[in-house]
This record gives sequence, structure tokens and C-alpha cells, in this order.
Amino acid sequence: MWVNCHLAVSTLSANVTDELTISLNSSEYTPSPTEGYIAKFLNMFILPVLVMVGLIGNSVTLVILGKPRMRIMSGIHCYLAGVAAADIGFLICLVPTVMKHWVSVEQSFLPSVVRAKQIAYGFMNIFKHSSTWLIVTIAIVRYIAVVRPLNASAWMTIKKAKMLTGSIFLIITALDFPRFFQYGVCTSPYSDQIAYFVPTKFWMNGTYRIYPWISSFLFFIIPFILIFVFNIFLIVHVWRARKIRHSLFESKEMRKNRKQEFQITVLLIGIILAFFLMEFPEAVVTIALGLGHQDADTLMKFADAVAIVNTLSTVNAALNFVVYCSLSKQYQQTLRDTCCYISGARKSNVVIMFKTSRSQSGSGTGNVNPGNGNCCPTDQERFEMMNTNENYCRLQRKITKSSLVMN
Repeated sequence: MWVNCHLAVSTLSANVTDELTISLNSSEYTPSPTEGYIAKFLNMFILPVLVMVGLIGNSVTLVILGKPRMRIMSGIHCYLAGVAAADIGFLICLVPTVMKHWVSVEQSFLPSVVRAKQIAYGFMNIFKHSSTWLIVTIAIVRYIAVVRPLNASAWMTIKKAKMLTGSIFLIITALDFPRFFQYGVCTSPYSDQIAYFVPTKFWMNGTYRIYPWISSFLFFIIPFILIFVFNIFLIVHVWRARKIRHSLFESKEMRKNRKQEFQITVLLIGIILAFFLMEFPEAVVTIALGLGHQDADTLMKFADAVAIVNTLSTVNAALNFVVYCSLSKQYQQTLRDTCCYISGARKSNVVIMFKTSRSQSGSGTGNVNPGNGNCCPTDQERFEMMNTNENYCRLQRKITKSSLVMN
């Protein structure tokens, strides 16, 4: 229905068929006609490390952004959590591409593997473009917050931020849905265990002439212009605010609030700037190749360039948590407290439960579970347990600081 496999097989050139046969009969992996040696090195060694580090880092970021301490009234943490979730999805979709270089050639052409890559290709575009428009939203929302703070507090709430984040994912999914019908999967006439991508009838009936233009404007040209403009506005505002702050006499509370807002703005500028620098080269290459004629010679000529810009894009998706750790003291402190809580929770919980059980056995009061006869902690005891864990973390930080001073 979607793919004319007989026509695709008849149009295959003899040299491609011969090279595929040679590759299948060889015990070593050799680059395909559309892959250079730089691309092979990046895809085999760099991308796997970035994918693993990115999945761990973005998962930690989602946990940290879900903490009450990281909640911001304007809902910026919701957009940042959306970016982290989109980056996780994007990195997961890269797994078939990474695994292709670490399995045998026969396994990389299995129909199930090829179909997995086809589905991953569609979702990869959705996650990537959703992340792009979430960054645009962060830049616009933060600019409104620093220029019109009174209006921003009424317009931008956490509930609206969650709704807007979900709407962005839904809209991008609808716009990128044609990508799922760009390629079909056909099996080779020589073996039913060899499959390959073939453009579908839907894509070849004029869609490939229109959709790349729409995609280029919606996902590259317009968002990157907005990101560049609003990031310049934010940088100028931060520079002016820093000069004004030195000339003002403020109370301690006002100075604390202004400093916190300043740190949030600097963090968002760092995230936006890192995104722009890492994603802009890929945008240029994607527009150049997407709007031009893609034949085998063109793909082979730009194979290394495509691999380099794709690696930069993966770096941006994988190392966002490094930007958080570098520019946000609140993120650093929340991360330390979370790690300290995990390491000290068991120790402090044992102490609290021992005290609770001892007091209940002595007084005969308390919340007793009739099923097994064990004493269950009340709400007040759970609150004390939480405070004990937080005090344990604060004590650990004080001990570390005092030891550094003594040394």
C-alpha cells in the first residue's frame, strides 16, 4: 500500500547490490558508501558514551526539578523538566543507531532492526523539535518575567506552564507525524533476513517537495531567530541590572530576592546559549541537505559533516545537567541534599524507629498495626524523621566546610 517494493528492487544499482553482498560476506565492519571514517569513529565510540551519560544526567535532572525547593512560581522548572524528558526520549531513539555499529552486518539488516530504526526516526524528530520549541518558550517567558515582573506573576503560573508544555508536545507530534510515513521497509529478493528503507508513495507524491520547506521554517529558521533575539535581550537586561544593583541601597530580603532572580536568569541564558551553539550547525546542514537534491554522491560527500553536527546535537542533549551544576547553586545544593538524604536516610530512620518503638513499648501508646503487631510511625514521627535527615545533611556540610578550613 505505502511502498512499491518491486519497483524499488528493480531500480537498485548493481554496485550497491554487490557492495551489500561483499559486506555481508565479510567478517569485519566496513563503512557504507554514505559513511566516512570520521562518522564511523563518532558513531562507534563517542555516541554510546554520550547516550549513557545523557540518560543518567537527564534522569537526575528530572528528579531534582521535581523537588519542592526547585519550584518557581513562573513555572520555569516545568519547561526545564520538559526539555529533560525530551532529551531522554531523543537519546533513547539513538540506541538503534548506536547498536548498528556494534552488531554484525547480518543483524543490522534484520527486518525487525530496520523497522525499529524507522519508528525511532519519527520519534527522534518529535523529541528534538519539542526540545527546540521548549527552549524558545523558556527564552520568551523569562524575558517577560524580567521586563514585566508584576504582569508575569499573574499570567505565568505553574498550572499554565504544565498545560503549555503538554501542548507543545502535542502540536509537535501532529506536525512531525508525516515523518512516520516517509520511509517503508522492504525485504531483499535475495534473502528475507535483509531489509532496507524505501521512500513511500505518500512521500514521493509531492510531499518531499513541500514538507522540507515547512519543516525548515517551523523547526529551524523561526525558532532559532527567536532564540537569538530573546537571548540577546536577556543578556542586555542582565548587564543593565548588574550595573543598577551596585548603585542601589536595598534591604537584605530584597537583595536576596534580586540575587535569586539574577541567578535564574543567568542559568537560563547558559542553557539557551549552549543550545544555540550546539544546534545551529546541525540546523544549517539539515536545511542545506533537506532543501537540496539528496543522491548517493551528495550523502557521501557530507557524511562526516553530518556526523559531526549530529554529535554536537547529542552533546547538547546529554550534557545539560553540566550547565545546571555549573550555573545554579540551588541545583547544586538540592543535588547534594538528595544524595546526602539517600546515604543518611537509612541510618537516621533506624535511630528514629528505635526511639519510637522504645517509647511506645514503655508508655503503651502509639499507632499499632493490629495485623502484625508492629508499631507504625505516626505523621508527627514521619515529620521528625524528615527533619532528622535534613539536619543530618546540614551537619555533614558543616563538618566538610570546617575540615576544609582546618586544612
